[in-house]
Amino acid sequence: MRAEQNAALSHAFLADAALYSMIVFASSVQLTRNCWNYRPLTVQKMIHLFMFLGSLTRTIFLALVVSDWCDTLTGKIHLSSCSRFERETFYILDQFPILMYVVIYTMLIQFWAQVYYNATNNAQKLQYYVRPALNVWILCIILGQGILWILYATFLQRERNFVTQSEALLNLLMFTIITGAFVYFGRKAYLELRSIPIELSLRSRKMKELMIMTIACTSCFLTRSIMQLLISEETHQLHDRASWFIVTMYYGALELIPSITTLYYNRHIPTRRKRSNQDAGSNRKKSRPNEMVSDSLTENLLVDQEVKK
Repeated sequence: MRAEQNAALSHAFLADAALYSMIVFASSVQLTRNCWNYRPLTVQKMIHLFMFLGSLTRTIFLALVVSDWCDTLTGKIHLSSCSRFERETFYILDQFPILMYVVIYTMLIQFWAQVYYNATNNAQKLQYYVRPALNVWILCIILGQGILWILYATFLQRERNFVTQSEALLNLLMFTIITGAFVYFGRKAYLELRSIPIELSLRSRKMKELMIMTIACTSCFLTRSIMQLLISEETHQLHDRASWFIVTMYYGALELIPSITTLYYNRHIPTRRKRSNQDAGSNRKKSRPNEMVSDSLTENLLVDQEVKK
C-alpha cells in the first residue's frame, strides 16, 4: 500500500514539475524579449525575472522530491537519508518561490495603485506614501522569512514535517494582507477605469484584465494558504489516498493558475518612445490640463513604467 501511495505521489510531483518547466521556459523567453527590445529596467521586466527564478526553483524542488530526497515522500524529512544542511535546503527551496510570488503580486498591487492615483491626479500620495510602504512590506517579508529559516537551523532543528505549521501561518498572513490590498486598489482602479475618458476598447480590456487577475491571484493563493495550514496539522502528511490530488492542487493548480494569468497579461513588450513624441505629449498636457489624467492613465495601461531610480 505504501509503495502504491509513494508511486502516486511521485507521479503527481512529476506532473507538477513538468508544468513548472513550461513556466520556466515561457518566463525566460519573455524576459529575454524584454531585455532585448527595451533596455530600461521596468516593473514588467522584474516580474518576468522573479517569475523565472520562482518557477525554476519550484521545478528543481519538485524534481528532487520525485527522487524521494530525504525520504520526503513519507511526509517527513529523515536525517538518516540526508544531512542537516539538506534539511535546511529543503525548506528554503520550498518557500523561496512563495517569496518571489509575494514580490510579484506586490508589484501588481503597486501598478493598480499607480493607475488609481494617476487617474485621480494624486501621484504624490503614491510616490511618498504607497510606494515606500510597499517597499517596506517586501523588506519585512524577506527579513521575516530569513529569521524563520535561521530558526529552523537553530532552535527548530527537531522540525521534520514536509509542510510546517510556522510556514503555513506566515503564508496565510502574507496572502491575507496581499488579498486585502489587491481588492482595495483593484476596486478603486476598476471604478476609475469606468469613469476616465480613454479609448473604449482599451478600457474594457483593462477592466477585464483587472477583474480576472484579482480573482485568480487572490482566490488561488488564499485557498493554497488555508490548505497548507490544514496539511500542517495532519499527523501523517501526504499519507492518505487523496494525497496525490492534494499535491496536484497545492503545488499545481493553485500556484500555476496565478502564474499563467500573470504571464499572459504581461506578454506585451513595451517599445521605446521617440523623444519628439514625449515632448509633444508634455506640451499637450501643459496646454490642456483636463486631458492630463486621461493621457497619464493611457500611458500606464499601454506601456509599463520604468522603475524609479
